[in-house]
Amino acid sequence: MPIFGSGTDLLARLPRRPDLPMPPREAAGVVDYLGALDRALVQIYDRLSERVQVWDSNAGLATMAAGATTVTVTFLGLEDDTQYVPLLIGNWEAGGLWATALTTSGFTINSSRSPVTAGTVLWVVVRPQDTTTTLASVAANPLGVPDGGTGVSTLAANGVLYGNGTGGVLATAQGPANSVLTANEGAPVFSASPTVTTLGVGTAVLAGDGHVTVKNGTNDPSISLLGRTTDNVSTIRFWSNDGVSQRVALQYVTDTFDILVHDGTSLVSRMKLKTGVQVGSPSGADKGAGTLNAVAVYDDGVLLTDWAFDLYFDGRVRPGDAHYRGQRLYPFEETLAVAQADRRLPWMPTRDAFEQARGLGAMVSRLWFGQEQQQMYLFEHERQITELSARVVALESDLAANAARSTRLEARLAALEARNG
Repeated sequence: MPIFGSGTDLLARLPRRPDLPMPPREAAGVVDYLGALDRALVQIYDRLSERVQVWDSNAGLATMAAGATTVTVTFLGLEDDTQYVPLLIGNWEAGGLWATALTTSGFTINSSRSPVTAGTVLWVVVRPQDTTTTLASVAANPLGVPDGGTGVSTLAANGVLYGNGTGGVLATAQGPANSVLTANEGAPVFSASPTVTTLGVGTAVLAGDGHVTVKNGTNDPSISLLGRTTDNVSTIRFWSNDGVSQRVALQYVTDTFDILVHDGTSLVSRMKLKTGVQVGSPSGADKGAGTLNAVAVYDDGVLLTDWAFDLYFDGRVRPGDAHYRGQRLYPFEETLAVAQADRRLPWMPTRDAFEQARGLGAMVSRLWFGQEQQQMYLFEHERQITELSARVVALESDLAANAARSTRLEARLAALEARNG
């Protein structure tokens, strides 16, 4: 509820000095001041548990001259002592208003910013019910934890607060560089080398040797992180659902990173990364920086080219051939012309398209088709050679027959010459 009632009621209760009449417009402004003052006092009433809610008869208006930062207030009646609190409200942006030089007959109002023109300060004197309890004593005796306070007036700089039951809030000391806040069933402290044995609830366990086992919510491990051992081996192991067998492991040994996969009996190395990449167990092991050594390399881009022989022998592709994409055969004359003009085989990419078409699978398919295409040229040459050979035999037969006829004709000619001789 309001402490003074309305602003108008409070204005009527203010003692008036006959020599300081108040114009109506100024009175209206004071009503606004008093309303704001009443709201401020309500907040003080709530916060200080009824200890600063006593109305005192001394109140009034003080005029601070333009450019001034102080003004002296004189009470209409003397106070019993100086254990009172002046409440101050100015009608300009004063920045801050405070009272000094408190006496039983008045006090001095101070402002951190002087008014441009003469300013008005509404002042009201309030007094604690218990004269032994002042705002200073309240600050010296902080509100306790049971009452919603901290119970302390100072806290350690850069410390972390923690509870103390109904006692005052406690704070840790400032932590050293690169430390974390830890606790061991007691007050928290900062530590640069904390010891942690469990992360979460049944999810990760850290062994004393630095090994970590991540579990799947039960007692079965799913991932094991093994720190470096005496023989410089560090391993990450991935376990099966039953948590019994290790399915995959990533292992670092000296200068080699190894990927191991379970083959049904034990973990077997499937890939090694050293200076080069080694896949499986090829002969020669690591071949050096930037190399790939594998038992075999497969590419889904490789297409079977059986359709080439189908076109050559049958003149059509077998129905359902998924590898046929509309390709064709190249006559020898076309191959010769392209090679002579472009310095490439017609089934190989041009210089401009080479970078985009040099994929392993695509190049293998082109080379594969090229071998078959050249084999077809050999087939064609063989056919032509066979035909030419047959023609040579026929010509040789004709030549032999002609030679025989020539011999017979020569014999008949000799006989005729002898008869006519």
